Amino acid sequence: MEKSTKTLISIISACTILACAIILISGMYFPEGFEFAGINVNSTYNYEVEISTTGTLKDVTMMFPLASTGDDSPIGIAIASGKGYGMPAGWKTELVGSDKEIFVKIKTDIISPEGESGEPVTFGATILTDRLIETKNPSDSEYMLAPKTDIFSAGDQIDYKSYIFASYASEPGTITAIKITATGRNEWWGSGERYNKYTDTVSTEIRGSATGWTEAEGSLTTGIGKYTLI
Repeated sequence: MEKSTKTLISIISACTILACAIILISGMYFPEGFEFAGINVNSTYNYEVEISTTGTLKDVTMMFPLASTGDDSPIGIAIASGKGYGMPAGWKTELVGSDKEIFVKIKTDIISPEGESGEPVTFGATILTDRLIETKNPSDSEYMLAPKTDIFSAGDQIDYKSYIFASYASEPGTITAIKITATGRNEWWGSGERYNKYTDTVSTEIRGSATGWTEAEGSLTTGIGKYTLI
């Protein structure tokens, strides 16, 4: 009887240790293990436009590709409804596009060199989501910049071409740089702050006045950061 009891205790102990090991190991891997282990992850999307210029731009209209999935862009809605950050006073904004891509359109009478604060004009929006963001293989399920053409893939980075609309008057020597950055990011705490993310950027440089669509360089980098608890 005593031998049977010891055997039973040994079996229960072994099962307990195995169960703890499974929980520990599964909790180290993202995303399924994190959910299984109950690790709290904060997930956010961020979108930002930066405009810098060496001269004054007059009668300005610009359209920037938004982070979207087809015709769905919560980031764009946040900006157009005034829930973003950094939009200069007096700028008019609206969303334009199709069922494949969306642009945020801005209109203003003037953009001065480096803005009123002495820094580039920077505006954007951040939104929270209640689900984990797929940052390793975002595909069409995540909010990324569009359109993307002439795509070249190399590991975790994709280079491509995109387009920005710009119309304004300026001196011939004026150089205007535009950079758009969209990110999807997961953050959690485990032996210090941890995160993983993807970053999608489009940028271009225009000399002198602008009169329409201009080609821009794009780059999507995925799998940035940690995918284990430790």
